[in-house]
Amino acid sequence: MPTRNGKQITLLDLATYTSGLPQNLDGLPRNSDNPYAGYTVEQMYGFLANYTMRFDPGTHYEYSNLGFGLLGHALALRADKSYEELLLSRVCAPLGLEDTRITLTNSMRERLAQGHLSNLKPTSNWDLPTLAGAGALRSTANDLTRFVRSTGLAQPDAPLHQAVDLLRNELRPTDAANSKAGLGYFVLSGNNDSIVWKNGMTGGYASFAGFSTRLRSGAVVLSNTANLMDDVGLHLANPAFKLAQYPPEVAVDPAILAAYEGTYVMRPGFALAIRADSKRLFVRGTDQPEFELFAESNDRFFMRFVDAQGTFLRDGDGKVDRLLWHQSGRYQYCPRAP
Repeated sequence: MPTRNGKQITLLDLATYTSGLPQNLDGLPRNSDNPYAGYTVEQMYGFLANYTMRFDPGTHYEYSNLGFGLLGHALALRADKSYEELLLSRVCAPLGLEDTRITLTNSMRERLAQGHLSNLKPTSNWDLPTLAGAGALRSTANDLTRFVRSTGLAQPDAPLHQAVDLLRNELRPTDAANSKAGLGYFVLSGNNDSIVWKNGMTGGYASFAGFSTRLRSGAVVLSNTANLMDDVGLHLANPAFKLAQYPPEVAVDPAILAAYEGTYVMRPGFALAIRADSKRLFVRGTDQPEFELFAESNDRFFMRFVDAQGTFLRDGDGKVDRLLWHQSGRYQYCPRAP
């Protein structure tokens, strides 16, 4: 395992997204419909053995699929079971979650909704054999509702009430002032309330599960399109959280959109790839799915996937040379790669 300044990564660091490991890892096929399917344990070990950490463990928040996949792998090794066997024995069987699995039964396959990209085109499911802890599970609204209720919304003696109280004792700051990371989930503060929640997105699907600690009301939102529904889930958990409002879209000349195509570097190892397709513009972060950008002017665009906006800027000669990206309350200039 990589270390930095003599500090080792702990299980707590992995569970709170503060391990210092990156969001994703090298070796995944780009533009693949099933990018994690062929990724092996040996490849993960090789990546970890050669990775140079940029932050001390436990000091910097960065959402990491690699980190949580590694956590699931470590727990499975400790239990001497596969990750799915461990989850079935510790969580699914005690709570009666019959439709929450990695390996689908015939009945579950028949009921599996077709997944879609953010542009509504059908796409394939993802398989994550090595990084199962990062999102290999499939489930249903009924099972997830049962899970949320088990946290203690209805009665203090609910199965997971004590466990959730313990988990809430381990909170670490994130890059948003009103949000903290717990063990595998987040706590959002606002409207005189705290929402305990987690979302997810893989292979044409999006999900949200969470509950209000003040109102003791929960919500589960599932979508078979890769557009996050967090605002809907938060609003259902506590109506004081408002639904997202988007500016009106405008039409942009395809020639202007074509001028924006290119790669814009956000930080070492991570860039935003911009692609134009006739009258539409798309963005893809390094090792991430592609999402559509919607125009509110000729040079300013917004996402519906997350609360993010981008403005294309030009140099003195009128050539597009950088992208001003705004997300999570922060602005960042991203120079265009040659």
